Amino acid sequence: MNALLDRVIEFEARHEKVISIALGLWFWAGVAVYARFISLPDIPGIDEQAIFFWGSAAFNALWWGFARPAMVRHKQRRMAEGD
Repeated sequence: MNALLDRVIEFEARHEKVISIALGLWFWAGVAVYARFISLPDIPGIDEQAIFFWGSAAFNALWWGFARPAMVRHKQRRMAEGD
């Protein structure tokens, strides 16, 4: 598990700005769709507001509230151990 987490941390460190920009764009696109500034074609059985706005809100909350802090703690722990 540590090896996988280390690889994810390395990937995130290399692409931190791109990931942050992509998440921000996804969130603001969701806001625009939710506010009906952007209209998407109708897809039967799928609520576009739920996909864009609530999906991005949930993903951002998980990323910034749980995943990224856990990765930072793991990285700091590994550096303290001398790995």
